[in-house]
Amino acid sequence: MRYVKPQYYDAFVCIADQCPATCCRGWQIVIDDDALVRYWNEKGEFGNRLKNSIDWESGTFCQYDGRCDFLNDRNLCDIHETLGEGALCDTCRRYPRHVEEFEGVREYSLTLSCPEAARRMLTDSAPMTLVEWETEEEETFEEGFDFLLYTQLADARKVVFRILQDRDVDMRIRMEACLIFAETMQELLDRENYAGVDDWIRIHEADYRRDMELAKVRWEEKEEKRLLQRKKEVEQLKSLEILDPAWAALLEEAESVLCQNGDASYRSLCAEFQEGCGYESGSAKDWALAAEQIAVFFIYTYFCGAVYDGAVYAKIRLMEFSVQWIQELTMVQWHQKGKEQEEGAIISLAYRFAREIEHSDPNRIALEEWLEIN
Repeated sequence: MRYVKPQYYDAFVCIADQCPATCCRGWQIVIDDDALVRYWNEKGEFGNRLKNSIDWESGTFCQYDGRCDFLNDRNLCDIHETLGEGALCDTCRRYPRHVEEFEGVREYSLTLSCPEAARRMLTDSAPMTLVEWETEEEETFEEGFDFLLYTQLADARKVVFRILQDRDVDMRIRMEACLIFAETMQELLDRENYAGVDDWIRIHEADYRRDMELAKVRWEEKEEKRLLQRKKEVEQLKSLEILDPAWAALLEEAESVLCQNGDASYRSLCAEFQEGCGYESGSAKDWALAAEQIAVFFIYTYFCGAVYDGAVYAKIRLMEFSVQWIQELTMVQWHQKGKEQEEGAIISLAYRFAREIEHSDPNRIALEEWLEIN
């Protein structure tokens, strides 16, 4: 078995009641079977509380005002405090750690939806690297797993990493180059031209910058239609399931600031943001660094998952969309806070975006499907 994790994975430590956004609020927490048995058999007063605070039919903790019934007024878990860490269900014990499983490979990551995980990702100035190790453990995987496709995706992901982490190139051009790479790869996969996929990957392994000039031209063309595209995108975001009412208010605010004052106003705001802390500002708080780390996170976590749905292009579009909208939301806050940009604002907006999109499978899948045709 081969294992993979980013270099910052082991450095994560939960900051508990110091966290600005508890993971025990706003989400339905699914309890694994072993934990359910333990909770049912727990004796005494706390055992009675467990029995009365679990929806046994759905296998989830009950919530009140969107908060888990065991989240106390200090934003700490009563199960953890009363029974110890070992009594936590798998969901609570593992979060924000995430695992993607493939045949013979297990990839670990942290989810961007956790504030502390987001802080570690977005404040690390070093390009993300992967730590790999192997064991003699063998695992029987589901029948029908397409190992050839997975191998191609893993090779393609390395190409995308090289493009995204090339800091001599404007980050916006890097993302567009990734889209160009993914478009042709998707077309070849759709035609089941796997030899062509191998050739396309090898071409870019030899020269991953080959599409940069075309990417620059395409990005400039898209910039001319940027506001129109943002209007479509914000409507799509508003159509998804809203997990936190504050997110709905944030989208309304963004739509008002970005979209309702015309193209000239929008371009002026973009130019001011760009000059102050955008991709080319040269600031120590340069947005481009955070954008790169967000982009690499999405590719590492989701790109190889295309082995299950074949949606290579959609995975790249989700990456680009996520970077762009975290930037748009940052730009709105930057505009409304007296044009002062703080590192914490990017982190906050990144994890809030992730909680609504990246951490919600129905929202993420719906968005991927929409992005594939828009």
